Amino acid sequence: MKNKIIFLFISVLLLTSCDDFLEPVSQDKIVPEDVCQLREYLLGEVISNEADDMCFVDLMTDDVTYSMPEGMRRDMGARYFGYYTWQRDPEIGAANAQQPDICWDMYYHHIFTCNIILDQEPDMNGTDEERNALKGMTYFMRANYYFLLVNMYGEPYDESREGLGVPINDEVGIENKRYQRSSVKEVYEKIEEDLLASIKYFKKASSERNIAMPSIHAAYLLASRMYLYKKDYVNTKKYADLLISEMGGCLGDLSKTKRGKPFLTDENPEMIFAYSSYKDFILRKSRSSGIPIISEEFKDIFERNDLRYNSYCYRDDVKKWNSSYSHCRGKIFRLSEAYLNRAEANVYLGSIGAAMSDLETIREKRFSKDYEIGASGEEDAIEKVRAERRRELCFEYHRWFDLRRYGMPRLVHTYGVGNTEEYVLEEGDAAYTLPIPMSVRNMNTTIEKINRPNRQK
Repeated sequence: MKNKIIFLFISVLLLTSCDDFLEPVSQDKIVPEDVCQLREYLLGEVISNEADDMCFVDLMTDDVTYSMPEGMRRDMGARYFGYYTWQRDPEIGAANAQQPDICWDMYYHHIFTCNIILDQEPDMNGTDEERNALKGMTYFMRANYYFLLVNMYGEPYDESREGLGVPINDEVGIENKRYQRSSVKEVYEKIEEDLLASIKYFKKASSERNIAMPSIHAAYLLASRMYLYKKDYVNTKKYADLLISEMGGCLGDLSKTKRGKPFLTDENPEMIFAYSSYKDFILRKSRSSGIPIISEEFKDIFERNDLRYNSYCYRDDVKKWNSSYSHCRGKIFRLSEAYLNRAEANVYLGSIGAAMSDLETIREKRFSKDYEIGASGEEDAIEKVRAERRRELCFEYHRWFDLRRYGMPRLVHTYGVGNTEEYVLEEGDAAYTLPIPMSVRNMNTTIEKINRPNRQK
């Protein structure tokens, strides 16, 4: 009964506005009785209830620059100025207006909801099949949010040191508690534990392809990604192998995509899981406005016969997404990443030929002709894997996370009309780690801060 009261209180808190919080609520609509109701709660409160507000992550990379034409009518990207120029407090825009970072609160809200679901599940009515499917999805989603949090607000993973991570919250009730950061290592251990649990339960449940729902294939891919970030190349390859084998290596063929139609829709056989809405942060509304655009340096890495250039980009804009198609999502898991993860692992495991073969498997479906590729040695192979990853996964948030694990190289952005200002992110700069949002720091003044440098504005 105590657990149900907690769940009832949390449900009311999450599902009602301030105005109707004190209104009577029918308990039979709030307190779940069976696993299927918990599943609907997970879908409605976690998987489907997310706005895509990670757009600032791509704005911090070398894939983006800024266009501010003479006589521009307005600066449409001014609210993201702090992120684009790696300011100490990036939520403060060019006009000193705050663009709140809502990701921290949203992801911890979802983690808290997952905690409640896992706590309540044993008391619910349901079959073993239903329980296993629910636990597989819930453990996966919790691992996914910890992965995003630690790679945004925690220091890059480094086996040789205890970096600052993010808080781990295992609570299922509301407490007046100030959370402190766990180490990066501890957070990754939590992610690994959840992913292995997710895979265990998914193996006990039947499934069919539905990209709107987490699956064992999504768990395999996130496990491969997580181990890649840890430089555990044996396990990176292990989970990429499992995924590629179970999906039959099926990649979408870009040459067969109808002109003007997005490539990454639910009709594409390589799609595994897609969630959250998409925000077209880099799609021009006006050629006479200040706006983030694709950098020349990024456009120059595409080869002549690469169909991705015209499919993923258009002039200076991102064409990869099209919000007019309802099945375009902001965050996606797809099979091509498994080939890229495995290719990188294979290079470090000494199998350069296998790595190039994985790249060719992707390129065959992305080039009109002449997709073959080779490498003269390990250094050349790594450069080619990284370039292929940058092209294939562009504007899916991978680039910023990849730059962090590549050693945090020096980046330069320019901003302004006429006499532009140059902003530099130095190699290994502390600004490669985002600050905890201002609203959270104001409430928890004791949480350890990242010492990001001040920059001119």
